[in-house]
Amino acid sequence: MGRNVLLVCKVESVEGNRANVIASDGGRVTVSLKQTAIDTQFVEFEGTVEAPNQLRETDRAYFGGNFDMTTYNDLCRLANADYASLFA
Repeated sequence: MGRNVLLVCKVESVEGNRANVIASDGGRVTVSLKQTAIDTQFVEFEGTVEAPNQLRETDRAYFGGNFDMTTYNDLCRLANADYASLFA
């Protein structure tokens, strides 16, 4: 909690200033949005973790409508385990 993170996710729905998203590992997260308009299905949010499965957005990048979340999740696992030294 309180840490700044990057979250690549698939947007399921937007309700007011909150987005319900699915992370690459299948986890569900609620993002408190800085701006409500989201232009694509896949987004990278930069933000602060407020609580388990809750993020407050500080910035975002759009990843379009075609993004392989499984491959991205595999990359994250490798970057944090066997090949962590390459990403330090």
